[in-house]
Amino acid sequence: MNEWLLNITNFKLNAIFMKNEVNSNEMRSKKTSQSVYASVDEKIYLMKLAFTNASTEIILPKLEPIGYTKEKLDVYLQKVAELENLSQKQKKEYADKYAETERMNNRKMEINEIYMRHLALCRILFKGNTQVSKLLEFSGERKFAYGAWYQQVNNFYAQILSSDELKQKVASINIKEEDLQGQIDALEELSLLKKSQKIEMSEAQKATKNRDIALDEIYSNYLELIAYAKIIFQDSQDLEALGIVVKR
Repeated sequence: MNEWLLNITNFKLNAIFMKNEVNSNEMRSKKTSQSVYASVDEKIYLMKLAFTNASTEIILPKLEPIGYTKEKLDVYLQKVAELENLSQKQKKEYADKYAETERMNNRKMEINEIYMRHLALCRILFKGNTQVSKLLEFSGERKFAYGAWYQQVNNFYAQILSSDELKQKVASINIKEEDLQGQIDALEELSLLKKSQKIEMSEAQKATKNRDIALDEIYSNYLELIAYAKIIFQDSQDLEALGIVVKR
């Protein structure tokens, strides 16, 4: 009786741990991404403000002696527009990645919940049977890393399905062959979701790289303009028009 209670307790703790681990990882990842988005969006806003206002008839004449022209600033604005498009694409790719990851994690938890229940029942059914215990990996902690977890769960169901004797015995505790096969099918579906998630992740990383390259290129032009402006402009209104905070 005590062993049965221990198995059920372990099953519940395992499910809670897996759910918390998934939620924690997603929260950390989303928090970091949101911080990066805010930084990039802020830079885009400041560059658009500076290059647009630098083209006005009040400010441009003061910049022309150091090489700034309307055409040059228009090129910069075009690059900012291209950067904005790349930033939007990057956000979409990461949204797709998060959605695919959520689908994969939800499916994994569903499979794991059924597996832990079947495992707890089989530990009782085959108590004292060392051969089956080793075959179905009753002992030790459950795996959490995806690859190791997948192999452990897949082995459990594949071993039972390959043995008529084991299938007959687990049927006595209401684990039917279709239940076993259903878990194998679910694992194959999960494997496809994992591949899809990796593709989405790769596309998100590529989109981030393209955005960052474009950002680095145009942001250096922005910093140069701001550096010149701080020296050239004495009027605080001109500086503020370019997005430069002036201490009063």
